[in-house]
Amino acid sequence: MLSTDTFHRIASLQPDIAAQLQHIMQLAPQTTDAELLSLCRSYIDAALQRQDWTPRLAV
Repeated sequence: MLSTDTFHRIASLQPDIAAQLQHIMQLAPQTTDAELLSLCRSYIDAALQRQDWTPRLAV
């Protein structure tokens, strides 16, 4: 869900949280609807890059 660079920055600042976040990122594809997860990823990417975000419409 996060780029490697972003994850490493989080890990250097908050190692305990980073370990938990990594576990969540490993479980997410196994337990979450793929379309919903893609929507979440696109929002997170836009937010981290300070970009406007508009959700894709399901077809």
